[in-house]
Amino acid sequence: METGTTASVHPGTARPWFGWALLLVALTLGAFGPGLAGGFVLDDKYAILGHPAVTGGVPAWEAFTRTFWGTGLDTVPPSYRPLSTLAFSLDRALFGLAPLPFHCTSLLWYVALVLLGFRVAQLWMDQRSAFFAAALFAVSPVHVENVASLVGRAETISWLACLLALLALGPALTNGSRAGPLRLTAAVASFAAALLAKESAAVLPLIVGVLVAAGAHPLPRRPWAHTHLPTLVLGATLAVYLVLRQRLIPQTFAYVAPDDVIAGAGTGTRLLYGLEILAHYARLLVAPVNLCTGRKYAMVARPDGISAMAVVGLVLLGTAVGVSIKSLRRGRMPFMLCALLAWALVSGLAFSMPEAMADRFLLAPCFFIALALGPAARRWSDRDRWRRGLLAAAIVLQVVLSAFQSTRWRSEETLLAHSVVSCPSSVHNHARYADLLAGQGRTAEAVWHYAVASAGRSRFPGRWEHPAADAELTLGAEERTRRMHQLLHIERAEPEWRVEFASFLRAAGHPREASLVLATPAAAPASSPDDPGR
Repeated sequence: METGTTASVHPGTARPWFGWALLLVALTLGAFGPGLAGGFVLDDKYAILGHPAVTGGVPAWEAFTRTFWGTGLDTVPPSYRPLSTLAFSLDRALFGLAPLPFHCTSLLWYVALVLLGFRVAQLWMDQRSAFFAAALFAVSPVHVENVASLVGRAETISWLACLLALLALGPALTNGSRAGPLRLTAAVASFAAALLAKESAAVLPLIVGVLVAAGAHPLPRRPWAHTHLPTLVLGATLAVYLVLRQRLIPQTFAYVAPDDVIAGAGTGTRLLYGLEILAHYARLLVAPVNLCTGRKYAMVARPDGISAMAVVGLVLLGTAVGVSIKSLRRGRMPFMLCALLAWALVSGLAFSMPEAMADRFLLAPCFFIALALGPAARRWSDRDRWRRGLLAAAIVLQVVLSAFQSTRWRSEETLLAHSVVSCPSSVHNHARYADLLAGQGRTAEAVWHYAVASAGRSRFPGRWEHPAADAELTLGAEERTRRMHQLLHIERAEPEWRVEFASFLRAAGHPREASLVLATPAAAPASSPDDPGR
């Protein structure tokens, strides 16, 4: 049997599933186990510690009458994820509000996702290829936020339910067989659960449509509605969900976040933005060495023309489409096309997303990319021993990178300190880090990050690159504060800017920082090359 075709593998021809599963569990624990020591970080405080249905302030069923953040359904942002909230509520009921049990549970949810992904992969490929696909998916560092960040669990639970729906539709996906009432009912229930865990599951009917169409090609011609009954049923489920969601939360589609970089942008701008996002995501997958959270306000900006990243994104898009067409012609599943569909949901093309480039959004696209790479990895490693060793080393390297990134989520201080260096153009992170430093009495450092955030925010929603990234690594806090006007390349006169900046800090409730801005002596102008005193 050719690896990657629509045929399935008979269990008796493969090694025991249990051994491969144990190895996947070991890899997953090695990659994300270091995150168990983390606390409640950033949005965890709203979705868990601030949600009365989680803390026990109200009955758990009120998860269905509140947003994901614990507020009324008439408030914004209109995130509605009651099943994820119920999962948090169950953790609290069983273990209390200590962070360790929550992190253990999140890791177990992710382990379950990896194992289920391994089982789903075997619908289309042999067991060894499925193992490589599951392993590549399991240890990817871009999934750290899905595990170490407790609110990232919503994405994990949602995609787990989506995979259950795919598994229930297995015969229809692999060879076009009819999905019986029980399988359709299980798929609908799983898909509904996925939607109630995280809204990103909405892309599943499109993916199922692609997989059904590709898997049905060996069969004689049948009515379109008969072949695509699973697609139609899931589409109807999504329609019912959207109608109920709109009635329950009228602001579902009307809300525009104040930090949405492409709010009101035209179609051309959105297309360029989506292509840039695709290129950025690809970079995160290939070189996941500077992951962070909250890529807002500057890291991904509204394009003002055809940029190099947009060109790279267009090339990647064309390549993915070409690979998908080639796969269909060879009787293989178009997994790259499925990855593109999952990506399109968070690209800004369908609707605005203020938190574009969050690492956790890569969960679904990564799964299908891993399915596409699994058989190729197996064929490549089967050629000789050194290739198997090289592939094993690459997987181990991913484990090490994931373990390191997991430790960054230990506390807000470690995470934000890492983020402002890894993503120096993220205005949002500089502002949050400044608040934390101000609360700790580290006034000079807080002033610097407030200044960086202010300089970047003034350019929003246009593109802005951090003009003083090296200063954070090479200069001390006091020197940075003294020279901040010069380092930030501010065009206005320094005395005027300092007075205005101090007024802003004072109005924001930071009088110590405001006093430091006015008291710190200004840096001397940089010497010109012709200055004899240079």
